Formats: sequence, structure tokens, C-alpha cells
Amino acid sequence: MAQAAANDTVPTRWVVTLKQASKAQAADASSAVAERLARTAQRPGLPSARLRQTSERHFVLTAADSAPSGSLQDTVTALRQDPMVLAVEPDLRRKRHNVVPNDPLYANTTFASTQPVGQWHLKGNAGDVKSAINAEAAWSYTQGSASVVIAVLDTGVRFDHPDLRRLTAGGRLLDGYDFVSEDGPNQFIAANDGSGWDSDPSDPGDWIDAALIAANASALSDCSEEDSSWHGTRTAGIIGALSQNGTGISGIDWNALILPVRVLGRCGGFTSDIVSGMRWAAGLHVIGVPDNFHPAKVINMSLGGSGACSVMEQVAVDEIIARGTVIVASAGNSGQGVESPGNCRGVITVGGVRHTGTKVGYSSLGPEVTVTAPAGNCVNVGANQACLYSIDTTTDSGTKAPAGASYTDQMNSNVGTSFSAPMVAAVAGLMLGINPTLTPAQTKAAIQSSSRPFPVDPTLAACPGSIASGDNVGQCNCTTTQCGAGMLDALAAVKAVNPTDCLFNWAERSVPDLLPTGPTTAVTGPYQFRFYPTQGSYLGISADQGRVLYVSASGLSDLGAREGWYTQSGCYRLP
Repeated sequence: MAQAAANDTVPTRWVVTLKQASKAQAADASSAVAERLARTAQRPGLPSARLRQTSERHFVLTAADSAPSGSLQDTVTALRQDPMVLAVEPDLRRKRHNVVPNDPLYANTTFASTQPVGQWHLKGNAGDVKSAINAEAAWSYTQGSASVVIAVLDTGVRFDHPDLRRLTAGGRLLDGYDFVSEDGPNQFIAANDGSGWDSDPSDPGDWIDAALIAANASALSDCSEEDSSWHGTRTAGIIGALSQNGTGISGIDWNALILPVRVLGRCGGFTSDIVSGMRWAAGLHVIGVPDNFHPAKVINMSLGGSGACSVMEQVAVDEIIARGTVIVASAGNSGQGVESPGNCRGVITVGGVRHTGTKVGYSSLGPEVTVTAPAGNCVNVGANQACLYSIDTTTDSGTKAPAGASYTDQMNSNVGTSFSAPMVAAVAGLMLGINPTLTPAQTKAAIQSSSRPFPVDPTLAACPGSIASGDNVGQCNCTTTQCGAGMLDALAAVKAVNPTDCLFNWAERSVPDLLPTGPTTAVTGPYQFRFYPTQGSYLGISADQGRVLYVSASGLSDLGAREGWYTQSGCYRLP
């Protein structure tokens, strides 16, 4: 082909996805294909090219910034012509879905508030609050299960936060892995930890200042100055901050194990690293990395970038869902179309609503959105006023390097669809904790069917129409074609997949002398139960301990784990 013009810009990172080989082909042809592609990558005029295999079907091609554009384009064209290649795509950056609202309350300034609302988004709805997810009521049915692993693909996590902590130190964080690769040979500007892929997913901070940009113009070419976000620590806290410990905040899932997978560094992360992190989190093999022995049942990705879902991303999503893992992603904060990977087929994509239930101005929207959840919004817009509807979560106080555990609040606000997605991921964890046989499709369908209808504000247009200026810029009344099926309802979602009534009915049929047909199941605290007045007895299940209990005049009998009874009765099956 003709050489690219000198001023053409050709990306120096590409991802190669192979076609799905037959089983007969896979054993014999895999190494031969890899060798052939490696030879294709090593073309005259491109000595710096490196082809790295990350899975049976994925390769990453990298070249030096100084590589001739024409030679690099020729290499890409040659790779695309290989009969086993499905796609060769630029290895694009994906960034944490953060947001800078257009009101002055976002700045890190000390505000005074006389109206604290705490974790308003987890409670029931009252007054102006219409979008809270009602997790508090769901905890009477289930508080999650340690058999469920929720992976957080993000900037890493601060293991020293007292509301998180490693499993071995009394917390629920697993060891995880770091998939932020090097910028170039022995160059770790984006990673900011002195290494590429390794077993330490700790977040060292993703700060960028003017001096760093000036000294690393290539690696940080599309980045802007900002303090460290501690984004992964924030999303992990929403899902699983330690609860009932008298410290800080409450997570939504009280028992699930949290798997931190670091895929974002300074200026975000590359698609190839994110896909490798996704596959590893789900228990799939990633070349050069020890296998994950704690495969996630749920993956949360509060990140994304513009453009359609890439072939590499969709292939990975399909593999992961087929394995039985639920994938949750935030829609984005552009106020425009849903970003990738939220626009990949099969993903549970989460948009953001205000406390009143209307679309928050910055939330992306479109037919790919599955459901919405609170994203945080600042009602007060005057100087030195607090952000009343911030999403409180775990963070670090450092502006660059870690400086100590902290929490976001009205004075240090936290908003964005990044924080809507982990609410849905955590509720999916609760659902799988009470019914572990759920498939990703069943989980998604139950979240949608149990969601609450959107309210209507007569002063706003229906989405995608929105207010163009002023304090309400970007807001609109959600519709099911733009904001998903409705607003997340944790209680309804858990009840939709809860086998308890089925178990009680089965028990009554099995031992009618002991359990003559009882009334409707009642709930008190962490107990679901039925009372049998003719026997003066109770059959119940404890949400906090997960045990089946029988109470009669003879006393309390612990009949064993509810999971065993659900299996024996066949009650895990959904209608």
C-alpha cells in the first residue's frame, strides 16, 4: 500500500483478535499462528514493534513513538490480511467515569452544612427523595454471602483503609492483581508504581500536574492536571465497605468478597489491559499471569471511553457471560451516548438519576442503558454551601501519594455514574448470595423487572431532550428508551429471586402435621418466618446467619444452612 503521509497519526498500540478456532485447529495451530503474526509484526523499518500474546485469541502490538507511520500502517494492514485474524483495532484508552459538575459546590472547599443526609441513597424514599435504592429493607432478606466474589476493575484500592482491609486482616479484600502495563521499555508513568503487570493492585495515586505532563508529553498527551482520585477505593466502598463495625459507612453487600483488579493508572487505561483484567477476574486464563482462584460472580467497571464496543471487548464480554459472570458498567458522564464497554452487548449498563429521580445532567443515556441508580447531585449552588446529595464512600486524603484513610461527604463531594454502577453490582451480589444459581441473563432480567417507574417533573422535557443552560443543564425526564427499565430497587430485586416462600410452601406440603398451611411470610429484623397458630410454632430463616430455624414449645431447633434446603426443595429455580 502507499506510505502514510508524514503528518498522518497512526496509533502505536493495537489489539489483534483471532477468529474462534475449532477444537481440532486450536491444539495444533495456536503456536503456528502466533509465530506467523510475530513474523508479520517484525517488518523492515519497524524494529521496535513488539507483539505480546495475552490470551489464546488476543495479542497486543506496540511500537515506539518514533516508529515510521507508513511502516506501522503496513504492519497493521498485513495483520488484518491474515486468515485467522478477526480484527485489528487501536488499543484505546478507557478512563474512570468521573465527573466535574458545572456548579461551584464540586470544588474541594470547606463547606458548612446544616442538613446532613448521610447515605441517603441506601434508604427508603420520602419527601423529595425518589431514587434511593431501599437497600436497608433488602438486608432483612439477605446481607450477601462470602461465596460471592465481586471484582472491582478500577484504579486499584487502598488496602489500609479501615472500612476495607484484606481478608487476612479482618476485611473482605482479596489480593487481586495489577494489569496496568508499561508505557514503553522501563517506563511506568501511567502505572506510577515502578512496574507493569504484577500481583499488587494497590492504588499509588493517579495525580497529574503540569510538570509531569511537560516531562512526559507522549505518555500523557491527552491528559489534564488533577489530584489523585482514589477512584477504585471509592467504588469498592460503595459495594462492600465493612458494615456493622461501628466505623465509617456501610457497604451494600455485607459479606461478599471484593477482588481489586487494577486496570487504570494515570490518564486511564488501555483496552487491552482492561480486557485482560476482565478475563482474569472471571477466572479465564491470561498468558503470563497466575490464574485467579477466586473467580468473580460479578464484575464492576466504572470506566469507559467514546466509540462503539470494540471486537476485543465484545469477545471478552461474551466469554465471561458464558462462564456465568455478571458484568456491570457505568454509562458515562458525557451527557451523550453510552460509552464503551457500557455499550457492549450483554452488559448491565447503569445510568444516573438525581435524588428526585430525573436524569442527572451529566449522565450518558441511550437504548443501551439497563437501569438507573443515584449518581449524586448538588442541590445548593451558592458559594460555601455543601453538596447535599453526594454519595458517601471510602477514599484517601492524599492529593498525590496516599496520606491516610478518609471518606467523601457533603464537603468533599462524590458524584458520577461511576458510583451508580457499583450500587447495581452490589445488589447483583445480594441476589446471587440468596440465589447462587442465577445466570447473568436472569440477574439482568430480575433487576429490570423489579425496578421502579421513573417519576415525571412537569418542568422538564422527556429524555433525550434536555435543558441547555442554567442550574438544571442536561436534566430531563427519564424514559425506558433512554434510561433503562426504571430505577434500581434493591428490596424488589432481592425478593424477585428469593426462594424463601417456595421453601416454606414445600415444607408445608412435606410435613403438613407439623406445618399446617400458614399465613403469608412475615419479616421482622433479619428474620423471614411463618407462624402456625394451631401448633404455636414458627418456621423461619435468618438473613444474617443464613440458617433455617424451627421454633416450637420444645424450643429452638437449627435445621441447617438455607442453601442446603433450597437445593433439596428445588426452590432455586425461578418461575
